[in-house]
Amino acid sequence: ETQEQEHESFDAASRNQEKNQERWDKHYSELVNYVERFGHARVPWKFPENPALSYWVDNQRRSHKKFESGKPSGMTEARVELMSKLGFEWDKKNSWEKSYEDLVSFVKENGHARVPAKFPLNEGLANWVTIQRGSYKRYLREDLCSITEDRINLLEEIGFEWDLSTHTTKPWEKSYDELVTFVNEFSHTQVPRRFPQNQGLSSWVSDQRSQYKQFLKGDSSTTITEERVELLNKINFKWDCSSQPWEEKYYELATFVKEFGHARVTQEFSEYESLVKWVDKQRQSYKRFHNGDPSSMTEERIELLNKIDFEWVIKKGRPTFSF
Repeated sequence: ETQEQEHESFDAASRNQEKNQERWDKHYSELVNYVERFGHARVPWKFPENPALSYWVDNQRRSHKKFESGKPSGMTEARVELMSKLGFEWDKKNSWEKSYEDLVSFVKENGHARVPAKFPLNEGLANWVTIQRGSYKRYLREDLCSITEDRINLLEEIGFEWDLSTHTTKPWEKSYDELVTFVNEFSHTQVPRRFPQNQGLSSWVSDQRSQYKQFLKGDSSTTITEERVELLNKINFKWDCSSQPWEEKYYELATFVKEFGHARVTQEFSEYESLVKWVDKQRQSYKRFHNGDPSSMTEERIELLNKIDFEWVIKKGRPTFSF
């Protein structure tokens, strides 16, 4: 080749490299927008809004495998870092579970689940916990998100705090007073996850349960004390929240009563489809309880429902208030 041909070849390679980088940057920007919208970087196969993005993320995983094996690929250290900052999962198989195991190890070593934003030992974990909190916020708004009830429960079991501001800025006593106010209004301490008046309170009560578990094990890193346990016991705090879903639905019903002035949730309220099924189930459970058959209904639940004038039998025509 002549010197002129060499220059032309070099220029063509440079232009091609620039175009490749432009395409990569374009798709990366699209992935950033996807993460901001959905709270995760797991673009589904043949994503209808942007099929090209689906192919691109799949290609990044293939390129990354070659890069890790030392084979030629379009992947670079800089690109790996950028993708990882978005919480991109290089291995789609059980990636959430792997990060959860990393967080469990962090908790065992540090006594809490507050992974710092800049955690040199595992930068991916810091990004992952941030993504979980963002996804949880979308869950509370009932937006599309990657978090599930099972994942929420797993995270709360290890004391994961959804709102770090409650840990850093709000005194324990202030949160306790807010819980007392909640108890005075709703007659129980099972603060639902979707509690718009005070979303941080749900995280706080969950943290108290986690701290109490550590307290019982003799863990010196726990923030709970005998005095705090006593204060919580005074308001009948439930240390075991296995019945939380019932209290969440009860709160939803209480909110319905405040809005409509009655507890007759019927099929005509199409936006309350799940609540319609729940109130029907309560009536069925009450019948079994009333007849002495096995039932999930309890005296405490009956008392709570009676407080909001729940109608145990609804007849055609005029509603009946007694069983």
